[in-house]
Amino acid sequence: MMEMSEKKAEPPRPILLIEDEPGDAALIGRFLESAAPGHYLLELVESLEAARAALTRQLPAVILLDLSLPDSSGLETVRSVHRLAPTTPLVVLTGHDDSDFALSTLEAGAQDYLVKGSFGSDGLLRAVRHAAVRAQLEARLIESERRQQALLAAVPDILVEVDADKIYTWPTRPDSIFSATILSAAPPPISSSANRRPTRRSSPFSTAVRR
Repeated sequence: MMEMSEKKAEPPRPILLIEDEPGDAALIGRFLESAAPGHYLLELVESLEAARAALTRQLPAVILLDLSLPDSSGLETVRSVHRLAPTTPLVVLTGHDDSDFALSTLEAGAQDYLVKGSFGSDGLLRAVRHAAVRAQLEARLIESERRQQALLAAVPDILVEVDADKIYTWPTRPDSIFSATILSAAPPPISSSANRRPTRRSSPFSTAVRR
């Protein structure tokens, strides 16, 4: 009898392989099963149109994409798949052993790039896992930027601090932060009247106004 403390086995994570070469597809399947037995469930489609239908039914954990499909090829294939599943990790499989081309695939939306014939089961598993981590980090960065933009949009156009002698204004534009910091740190001007008696300054207070 199994102990209650024993962890329940996780179901296999789905991977969508977009590949029209049966030999390459079979090799990918063997690599995954060898590197992580029972951890992944591979679904094979042979065209971009079939991939579109598969992604409509279910988003996989990772997409493995060949760049030479019957109905699409090259970097446009990467862009098309990325548009269909922008948050899903994407690993490109290609015969182009070119660093510039590899960089172009990353710029088009892929998280990793593998040259066919140059990797084995461990290399494929590493690329799948790294792609998943990179996609998570990118999603967090996008969410952080979205929250920052929402926060800036909620801030008034001008912040005004008023004290007994002077009014300081701080524009909320990022390029004004440095100058605003200098202004806020500057001491108040010294009165030119030598006979003026010092007065007790009131505590600064802040208010917000809109243009």
